[in-house]
Order: sequence, then structure tokens, then C-alpha cells
Amino acid sequence: MKKFNFKGIICGFMAGVMVTAAIPVLAYNGTKTISAAFKNIKIYIDGAELTPRDASGNVLEPFIYNGNTYLPIRAVGEAVGKTVSYDANTNSVYLGSNGSSGSDIKTGLGTKITPYQINGTGRVTDITMSGILYEDGFYLDPCNEGTAYLNVSGNYSTLSGIYGTYDESGLDNNEEAYIKIYSDDILVNEFKVTPGMITKNFTINVSGVSQVTIETVGEGFGVGFAEMYVK
Repeated sequence: MKKFNFKGIICGFMAGVMVTAAIPVLAYNGTKTISAAFKNIKIYIDGAELTPRDASGNVLEPFIYNGNTYLPIRAVGEAVGKTVSYDANTNSVYLGSNGSSGSDIKTGLGTKITPYQINGTGRVTDITMSGILYEDGFYLDPCNEGTAYLNVSGNYSTLSGIYGTYDESGLDNNEEAYIKIYSDDILVNEFKVTPGMITKNFTINVSGVSQVTIETVGEGFGVGFAEMYVK
């Protein structure tokens, strides 16, 4: 992707909403009444004009305040290939990765995601399942209550991926394990995993969900996950 430069005009952003009379200001916990200048400012990205809109499709107009040009951050961020998320607990806006998921690579499948935390035994790594090597996968050990946490930040509608047996595991055909998937602590799916099984696909609804928890329980072979995307 080309590096995008706003030619020095951007000194602040709005998180996808426009100001009428008052806006929150950095380092100030409250509101201030301001005078903003609207001059029909146009935004161009690599020569193509961008018409910024909010989530409902309403046009958002940039404005000038104290000599600084303010642009709607969600519209501009997504136009240059960055997901935009807001953490209400810390009043923080993130473009791309927020530091809690392993990747913000966007493809036709959506935005790739990896756990921000793994408890028990397991780790994020390149992983081989059914003889195929997957990058940015992860495995969990059911015997040691391997659990993964993914931040979906309430901004997506689906989470999809594949699961199966981690090929480097020691296998016993009498063993079995279970995957339990929780959306904000509510159990939404459960899958059975057996040694040497062919990988399978899954998709879950994550509309309005902040966190997805993947829990593994059962016998002591590694359960692998890969190609995890949110859309």
C-alpha cells in the first residue's frame, strides 16, 4: 500500500461523528464550546475524491478549528485500508491494530486476527494441520485448559476460521477434545476434535460482541486454529 500523507493539514481527528456546538478535547475531561469554520473542504486520496460518511451513510463535512483541519477518522482510516475501533473504557481510537490482536492484515476474507492473550498451554505460531502449513495460527492444549482470547471490539459481524489437530502433537486414537467458543461469556458453539482429523471451517456471529473466548478441554493433544478473520 502506498504511504499516505495528508500534506500536514491534519492535527486532529474526529471519531466518525461531526460537532455541532461542543466536542471533547484532548487532555480535557468535559466539553468546550467552539467556533468551527466549514469551507466545503474536499479530501483526495491518491487523486480520488473521498466523500466521508458515518455508519448510517450520512455525509460528514471536515471543518477548521484554531487553524487545524479536522477530518472524520473512521471514513479516512478505512479509505486507506485501516480498520478503526474505539475503546470506551480508555477513550482511545485505534487505526489498524490496537495492540491486542496479532494482525490487522485485510484481505477479501476480512481482517486477520490472532489472540491477544492465551492462558494455560498454547501459543501463536506458524502451525501445520492436515499436512498444510498456516501462518499466524495458534494452538491450545486441552489437557492444560488452553484458552485464547480475541478482541473483536464490537465492530464486526462474523468471525471465521479453521480448526483441527496440530500435526506436531503426540496422537492417541482413543483421545478426544472439545472446543467451546464464547461470545462475551455466552457459549455459542462447541466442536469435537479427534486425533488426525481433517481441518474444518467455522463461522460465528459476533455482532455487538467485544470479546471471543476459545476454550479447549479434553485429552492431551494440541488443537490448532488458523485463517481467523473478522468481517
